[in-house]
Amino acid sequence: MPDPETFNQTLETLAKYVEDIGDELHEESEPNVLNITVQEKEYSLTGHRCVRGDNRYIVAGHPELRYISIVYLLSIQANLAEDLDPEIARAVVDKEPKDEEELLQEAAKQLLDDIPRQQMRTFESYCYQFISGDSHETSFIRNDSESFIFFAVSNDIFPYEESFEISDFYDAVKPVSAAGERGSRLIGRTVFFDVDEDSPEDTRIEFNFNW
Repeated sequence: MPDPETFNQTLETLAKYVEDIGDELHEESEPNVLNITVQEKEYSLTGHRCVRGDNRYIVAGHPELRYISIVYLLSIQANLAEDLDPEIARAVVDKEPKDEEELLQEAAKQLLDDIPRQQMRTFESYCYQFISGDSHETSFIRNDSESFIFFAVSNDIFPYEESFEISDFYDAVKPVSAAGERGSRLIGRTVFFDVDEDSPEDTRIEFNFNW
């Protein structure tokens, strides 16, 4: 395992690699940028938020881990909240949240939770078909109601090994970013709101699997 100094130096090197492959650093060496569980132990990772075209990804690790993770995260709930009309959200949510952002997030969560379980599983399978691949890991994250709210695309790299080069970094970033972009487009084309203008409180989420 790397000592703290080696870990910090490695993060600095990877920050340079991000820029050398043509991507941008949005936030550098940010603590608590991502939380993961490894063998039932939780780790709070430190790392960089990076931008590649219209996509964002995280490069992060922990001194107790022998690898660094490259991760693309997409929140289904956050995407839906961005597209939701506040008036529709107010009709969907019974209580009045503190602000509009909380209102939209609460309404998006409730609409996701209202999706029938089998339909949600079909949606997951559809997403997995388009996002998964041999060159990266794909995982789905559910909330307490078993609603699919996040997908994560990731690769682990081993920059503490002497043979590790910038080409290894690029080869790990490229499929993660590409799969994340596919997933983002997929969500935009597949998920939509079925709004009842006369009874907006009955608004629900529907899926288009035929595009």
